[in-house]
Amino acid sequence: MTAMCIFYRCQNPADGSGRKCIVHLNRTPCKAFQCPNQAYARGRCVRHGARKLCREQGCPHHRRAGGYCARHTAAMGLQKKPDRPLLQLEPLAFGSVPPSVVDTDWLEVLDLFQEDRSGANGSMNALSEAPHVMGDWEFLAMCEDPLLDLLTSPPCVS
Repeated sequence: MTAMCIFYRCQNPADGSGRKCIVHLNRTPCKAFQCPNQAYARGRCVRHGARKLCREQGCPHHRRAGGYCARHTAAMGLQKKPDRPLLQLEPLAFGSVPPSVVDTDWLEVLDLFQEDRSGANGSMNALSEAPHVMGDWEFLAMCEDPLLDLLTSPPCVS
């Protein structure tokens, strides 16, 4: 008959040493007399002192974070609270960004639109004279004020 591992509820056969299985080979048993549990801290299992008791006087339960057991943590309102308030974001409507926050790239685009719009020949220049594909410029020509609509609101729907 092969010897079984010394740890509680372990059904694996012991290795050549006759005491522990291959899973528990590098584990140590609790220092308490005839305790079959695995040691976690200070050579003891949880039952025999690996974890400290609750700070509440007379409480036999083990500590959690903060020094109190689950019951006393909840009773004292010591649950973990966020370190900082959650980020509050205001909902922004399309185009509601104040002019001081507008990206410089958009300002360059606006300048290009204005230059194209006030071209010497009165047309929208090369951008509007693109091939006859229903493109952005033709679509914008259907709107009342294409430049302002593009920059401040969603495109018009026909």
